[in-house]
Amino acid sequence: MFEWVTAYSKTVVSFLLLEAFAELILPEGYEKQLRLFGAMALILVVAAPLLNLQGQGKGWMEEAMEQIKTQPWAQEAWLETEVEQTPPLWQDIYRKRLQEELCTATGAKEVVVELKDDGQIDTVRLTLPQDGPSQAETLARTAQYGLTQEQVQLDYE
Repeated sequence: MFEWVTAYSKTVVSFLLLEAFAELILPEGYEKQLRLFGAMALILVVAAPLLNLQGQGKGWMEEAMEQIKTQPWAQEAWLETEVEQTPPLWQDIYRKRLQEELCTATGAKEVVVELKDDGQIDTVRLTLPQDGPSQAETLARTAQYGLTQEQVQLDYE
């Protein structure tokens, strides 16, 4: 019984953390949709064990998720989209935020971040002014973002 309570509480806490993270990375204007979807999903998370205790919940959650996936509004935003067709929204947001932060941190005039198909950073090209920071200083600043020297390409104007 104790293992069940622990696993259930971990599920609820994980869901709430995921919702908080989604609220941080989504652009402005999606707060109402996130709260609506989060409230509906939280109801499902809370109700799932109760339905399972009554013997009605077996497969119920999976069936509900399949029905949600078939809706036209969900097909565009579902995280299981093919990367080759359109990169998921989180990749675009991640790329833009990383470009902005690197531009500020390094003083670069232009930052281009290229991602691999799995969302990992492939290369980062920085266009720096001639009177900007040295190469060593710039590489040290990009290392704070977990970038290796092989991933960073420096161009000077």
